[in-house]
Amino acid sequence: MKPPESSSRSAVSFPGSALAFGDVDAAVEAFEDARAIDRSVSLRQFLPPQSDSSYLAVLQELVRVDLDHRFRETGVASLEDYRNDHPELFETPETIEPLAFEEYRLKLSSPSPVAANEFARRYRLDTSRWPSPREGSNRSQDPGHSAAAVSSSSSLDSGSRVELSRGQRILDFSIVGELGRGAFSRVYLAKQISLSERLVVVKVSSIKLREAERLARLQHTNIVPVYSVHDYQKYSILCMPWFGSTTLKDVVKSLRSDGSSPASESQLSGQMLLSTVMKCESETLTELGTVSVDRRGNADRSQKLPVDAIRSPLVRMDQEQSAAWIVMKMAEGLSHAHSRGILHRDLKPANVLLTEDGQPMILDFNLAVGQEDLTDAIAGGTLPYMSPEQIASVESYRSLDPASDVYSLGVILYELVTGRLPFVINSGNYRQMIDERWQSIPQARDANPRLSVDLNSIISKCLQPEVAQRYTTAADLAEDLDRHLRNLPLVHAPNRSIPERMVKWVKRHPQVTSSTGITVIALGLVIALGVAWWRNDTRLLTKMSEQQAEEFIQKTPSLQGEAFMAMFGEASYPDTLKLLKEAIAPFRSATTETGKFNASLLQPEQRKMLNASMTEVDFLLEKFEGRSQSSFRSAVPWSVESIPEFQSQEERIRFGVNCFLNRDLRVAESVLSSVTEAHPNNFAASLLHGMILMETSHGGSLDGEALLSAAIASKPNSVSAWYQRGLCRMALKKFEDAADDFTRVVELNSSKLNALVARAICFKNLARYDAAIADLTKAIDGGFPETRTYFLRASVYRLKGNTEAAEKDKATGLSLQPSDARSWVVRALEQLPGNPEAALADLREAQKVDPSSHDAFRNLAMVLSEYLKRPEDAIQVQTNALLTYSNDPYLWVGRAVLHARAARREQAIQDAEEALRQSKEPLVIYSAACVYALTSEKTPDDAAMALKLLADSIRADNSLAGMAPTDQDLKAINARPEFRNILAAAQILNPPAPPKTPTTPQ
Repeated sequence: MKPPESSSRSAVSFPGSALAFGDVDAAVEAFEDARAIDRSVSLRQFLPPQSDSSYLAVLQELVRVDLDHRFRETGVASLEDYRNDHPELFETPETIEPLAFEEYRLKLSSPSPVAANEFARRYRLDTSRWPSPREGSNRSQDPGHSAAAVSSSSSLDSGSRVELSRGQRILDFSIVGELGRGAFSRVYLAKQISLSERLVVVKVSSIKLREAERLARLQHTNIVPVYSVHDYQKYSILCMPWFGSTTLKDVVKSLRSDGSSPASESQLSGQMLLSTVMKCESETLTELGTVSVDRRGNADRSQKLPVDAIRSPLVRMDQEQSAAWIVMKMAEGLSHAHSRGILHRDLKPANVLLTEDGQPMILDFNLAVGQEDLTDAIAGGTLPYMSPEQIASVESYRSLDPASDVYSLGVILYELVTGRLPFVINSGNYRQMIDERWQSIPQARDANPRLSVDLNSIISKCLQPEVAQRYTTAADLAEDLDRHLRNLPLVHAPNRSIPERMVKWVKRHPQVTSSTGITVIALGLVIALGVAWWRNDTRLLTKMSEQQAEEFIQKTPSLQGEAFMAMFGEASYPDTLKLLKEAIAPFRSATTETGKFNASLLQPEQRKMLNASMTEVDFLLEKFEGRSQSSFRSAVPWSVESIPEFQSQEERIRFGVNCFLNRDLRVAESVLSSVTEAHPNNFAASLLHGMILMETSHGGSLDGEALLSAAIASKPNSVSAWYQRGLCRMALKKFEDAADDFTRVVELNSSKLNALVARAICFKNLARYDAAIADLTKAIDGGFPETRTYFLRASVYRLKGNTEAAEKDKATGLSLQPSDARSWVVRALEQLPGNPEAALADLREAQKVDPSSHDAFRNLAMVLSEYLKRPEDAIQVQTNALLTYSNDPYLWVGRAVLHARAARREQAIQDAEEALRQSKEPLVIYSAACVYALTSEKTPDDAAMALKLLADSIRADNSLAGMAPTDQDLKAINARPEFRNILAAAQILNPPAPPKTPTTPQ
């Protein structure tokens, strides 16, 4: 469908989050969505403020994309077209050169290429290394790629065309035939030559495939995975497994072409669906000339169903069950994607691949490419399957949430059981489409009277125009479909039919249907009692409301724990915000509607407890609303001169939370101490107080461990409390106890993959390497999003002596782009010592993700001072870090050492004294000894203090004696007899262990 002609289109606006963080990809994505509707859309609407450091980078990329589009559409495009609107691009050769080369490259493929010296003259550029028109007339060859990678007859060129034919080779792939095409891409069946010529699907695109990085985070049975991603010339190439070419749309089209309607129960049975899949796939392979080779390398298929298909549950299903099962599996895959922050936005039958056994696999995550003509796919969706808010977003460009994908699933389910789309208006005027979707909810039973009431209820809930009335999550939809298939009552959609519920009950209890008179009488009695029970609405609603209230009251400590973990960076901020919203949503307003919570039916005491729990969750929501992940850890100038009077301990705890969020840890600890001393069984106070002590002591704190133990005693099933105590014990080097705590976390919630990673670290330190590898592999296979797991597993493989596996994991870790600050830091450390500039870049990326990342600050200072020899920059980093982490003795003593090396004695001594005031850890004392040794070069009296501190540190940790003889910071005192005596005493008392160096926890 083409976008409607409309003169009243709303102004396009760029999402504020992308503006705030200078997200180039988000800017380009928003611009391309807008440009698909209006080619004249202004670039300015997608730019951050000109004062933003990323302004030029975003502008350059937008111009590059727009230039490429215009050249593709008209064959005429020039940078000069942008001079009036964006003169800042033309101010320096550095800003204009990449764009000038882009124009030059595009024009190389035109009938009239322009000489490079024209650009040299126009923009004062050095174009001596640019390819000549003769070299680039057919394609622009990227450096580093061999021309032999594509055969000489290939039409893969520097323009937008992606045309490959049978037998041509690109990289490691030999093309078999084309499967589908889109506006910027082609999808081919190919043989991967280096792997026994296995059949794979290769997507070749002239635009950057953001789909690849999204799919790399998804590992689910019902989502098509990615084998590999490649860059060739200006193209992105995606390699995926070959599961066949049959989509859900092919099945529907095939059945209709036979003159049948999918609404016919006999036509869309599970066995018929499987036969259709086999038929469609055979036809595709025949057309491609590969009928003798299927995806497994087997010979030509017979008309019998393959073994996998015979074992499929679809074989025994009728039309309704088949449709419900397929959409249930799609919902499970979609739930997996949503849990990782990925929306599809273009769910439709054409984007659902069906495997040999009928398993649905979702394709094309937010990238309009495939087997369907994409003229009807706009603004990231296809109109007939779009929710009303998604249709509205075509003009407003507002963001969507997972409920929009759930709506699309409802449309697909409706179509599968009725053979038609639910709405009449599926193109043309957007306003009319939105109005139709709001005015009435189509009932699938009207089109297919054989449909059960419960499945009709499920579909209706999916198609609710108001987001709040739909399924909250795709997981909830999957649960209801699963329960329907198992003849159980629905949980999330209304169970509207009493007779149908009784039929389901009978199916679950087949023994009741025997032909004896007693059983028949019993069945009638059961039905009568069931009807009477369901008519007692008030009693049922009261019991349900009481149960919901009690569950929420019991759940509140768990919600507090998750919120505290997010504040400390140990849980996902968006996921926690969503969790809080979903938990409190049913209690926002009282209602008498059947199936809804009604607060007025509660007893006064329970209502009071519910209100108290709601107050706590509302307070947390207030703290989370409008915040970014990193803002929880940002330094805010704020202090409390005197602690006010509080009416309750809950108020005191809330005040402590505020103090923590404003980084006044001293006051937060003082406030919470008074609560935990008077009320040791207060879960929230013990948990938060313990976590703050962990932060102020940098992990290891016996008092923190005791407080977290108290929290566990108060709420034995609190995942947060067990996990935090595990972290505390790990910092205290109680690895066995910590591993036990993480095991308990996994027992309580198997989806807590971070507990597996933490337990793996414990196992690594306990030399239980196989167990560590097993945990890390399970976390990776389960979709744990932090790429640091690859580096951690590599380190365990090294300890086992498996160098090959270690290097493979390291290479994988380096090839993946982290999404969290901690993984950026770990990747940076993996770059050392060989590539300190790359390490520096990774640490900068960590700070972009979390501007106040503690690990990033400490390691950034280390790389700048020790590897890049930029001590003044390192001092500035530490100074910035101390604004947030003024209680970190390592930052103080690290800055002290750098000041001492620069002969700034006064600043060095002040910092060293502050570090020693805060901590008596051996490594802090040792570093302070280095400070005094350095200053003793000009102030000899400082040598005595240096020797005393050195002796104290080695006495506390004998392994430090192994570092001292070669430590250049101790050079001024290492010739003294006292120095040699200290080391000799250490040798006599205890032979030194291998040198100990500070590390960043993985």
